[in-house]
Amino acid sequence: MKYSILFILFCLFAAHVQGQQIANSNFENWTDNHYAEGWNTFELGVFPLVFYSASRATDAAYGDYAVELETRNIVGEQVPGVIMLGDINMDTYMPMGGVPFTDRPTGLSFSYKYSPVGNDALLIVALLTKWNEDTQETDTIGAGIFQSYDLQTSYLRETVPIYYQSEEAPDTINIGFSSSSETPQDGSILYVDSIALDYEIVNYPTTCFPAINITHSSFTALWGPIPYSVGYQLEVAYDASFTSYVTDFPMLIANDGSNYSYNVSGLEIGQYFYRVKIIYEDEPGEYSNVISVPLPTLALNDDNSESNSFTANWEEAIDARGYILDVATDVGFDEMLDGYSQLSVGTTTSYNIEGLDAGIVCYYRLKTIYDTDTSIVSNVEDYDNIQFNITSYKKEIKVIVKDYSNTVEIEIYDAIGRKLLHQNYFSNEIMIEMPHTGIYIVKISDGNFNATKKVILY
Repeated sequence: MKYSILFILFCLFAAHVQGQQIANSNFENWTDNHYAEGWNTFELGVFPLVFYSASRATDAAYGDYAVELETRNIVGEQVPGVIMLGDINMDTYMPMGGVPFTDRPTGLSFSYKYSPVGNDALLIVALLTKWNEDTQETDTIGAGIFQSYDLQTSYLRETVPIYYQSEEAPDTINIGFSSSSETPQDGSILYVDSIALDYEIVNYPTTCFPAINITHSSFTALWGPIPYSVGYQLEVAYDASFTSYVTDFPMLIANDGSNYSYNVSGLEIGQYFYRVKIIYEDEPGEYSNVISVPLPTLALNDDNSESNSFTANWEEAIDARGYILDVATDVGFDEMLDGYSQLSVGTTTSYNIEGLDAGIVCYYRLKTIYDTDTSIVSNVEDYDNIQFNITSYKKEIKVIVKDYSNTVEIEIYDAIGRKLLHQNYFSNEIMIEMPHTGIYIVKISDGNFNATKKVILY
């Protein structure tokens, strides 16, 4: 069977109203073999006992009976209480197979109570599929999923929307109810009653997700798709109350079946907020949740570089309460410079980094602090005070001066510290031939930068 994980996750966003009934939804006809008519369940034999995954309960939401599903410890294994129209995957407790069905309902409604143990969670899945003759596999046509960790002591009516990833009609439906999901716990109990498939649409809001592709001047807004809507009204504002909109917003985006995101660009550095309202043919839906997007500042090239210090600079962010500076000797920021990890630098837009060794390369980045949120890290800028590149080959010592403007003073010592050469040069490329191979210490200065390096001539 083929399942799209992203598609399954999209099944958490809307709801619909009650429609036709299915498969003995009120569980009035309970047979002698412990099965509700039209439903399947576990029957596990542990001699001399037989464990049934479902049982009839007189505590019902409607009518006289409901189904009770309890997770039990069977020979050391936590086995959820389950009913389903078809089969079930014993590893994932997801439904497989099912019963013939060719409609396209908009949702699955049911009444339930739940008493979880520990971090257990109920799981309810509706899956519509169709056999694909070309691929000889089962394709997912539509699906809905509901999971809850919450205690529910009285019956609650819940509706799970069914989302479709294909225009085709299904040939099979499977619906499964389980008292446990990822972490089954002995004693978790789920009551289910009055199951129905829905066909009428109700206007409900979508859900917005955290923004992606965030830079100092842009981000991509994301939200969940809502079937049957004609479009989405995206609103981007400077405040969470949406009293001051960013230019060009609110913006209407047509629902063509794939528009669930929008790249917001050309922004000043600051904190922004977005929400989405679903547009239906007759009336607009309610607003979604609000997402905050604190943009990071823009790190700039270093300034006022000297032999053992430099000044990091960055752009000012609107209404920033401060900045956090990181300086490292590697671009992955695993080797942090002592004293410069998560350093709070206030509201200034520059900071002097001092006490650097000669020939060091540094990288720096920042986070921006706002009233309600802190941004992701900014871009990374680098600094190096490598003024002199010293190489050796056979009996020659070669010095390349990065920014040649002054007289270059060079001293060369042997391995035991005897000075062999002390001379000034007026060139950015200096070649010095030594009388024999060996280990030498080279000291260089141009009045601003100093460097010392050991070289081996062989």
